[in-house]
Amino acid sequence: MKKLIIALLAFTILDASAQEFSLKPKGKISELTVEIQNLFSDLVIEGNTSGEIRIEAEDYEGAPEKAKGLRPLSATGPDNTGIGLNINQSGNTVTISGTYRNRDNADYHITVPENIKLKIDYGSFRSDDILIRGMSNEVEIKSQVGDLMFENVTGPIIASTLSSDIRVVFTALNQSSPTSITSISGDIDITLPDSSKGNFRLSSTSGEIYTDLDFETVDTKESKEYWRGKRQFWGGTSANTLLNGGGVEFTVKSVSGDIFMRKAD
Repeated sequence: MKKLIIALLAFTILDASAQEFSLKPKGKISELTVEIQNLFSDLVIEGNTSGEIRIEAEDYEGAPEKAKGLRPLSATGPDNTGIGLNINQSGNTVTISGTYRNRDNADYHITVPENIKLKIDYGSFRSDDILIRGMSNEVEIKSQVGDLMFENVTGPIIASTLSSDIRVVFTALNQSSPTSITSISGDIDITLPDSSKGNFRLSSTSGEIYTDLDFETVDTKESKEYWRGKRQFWGGTSANTLLNGGGVEFTVKSVSGDIFMRKAD
């Protein structure tokens, strides 16, 4: 996480070494999806209101001198951005993919329309941390070892990781689709406005669950009626409960980490 914070601070300073690329996607923004794959470096993604996708690459080294006049051969497509990425749009999907190994030396800061959908595959043991900030549409992330951090988001969020922490700060809880946040061996720390409505499934096999939210106890009439006949988690610490009378389904599950559910300040 320290590495990602340092990278984020670096992006706030105009640096001659930073390289940029921008694209205006076609179609209705809320119906488009940005898919990010084949990247392993620290990644910062922020929502904007410009309708454009903008990418800054810090410390991108490019091809070696011996490769001058040649191009990298990559199964993910040619570098059509000048910063080690292949970007193309097919229908409602904009795909951003790394093109060759030197991209690992760069840190990428991507700003996208705040109401676009995001799908990120960081399912490699080489992958680093991801910070997502200011998004108001669906976000789906798969990670292995890099920490996942979300700030000022509304969801829905589908996030899973193998051995790292997940931290999410919601400004509101979108009621359109379920949210699911899971980690095998990391802690999960979630902040919600205390007015949020949801049906919560919380489970940690060998950890604890801590909260200052006013969850309804599992034996209330409303909670019993909702959860009757539905699959429940068994073993460890678990609770199937409602918040503010219930709403969208919200699953939080860790095997060996703790779960923290907090009220927003």
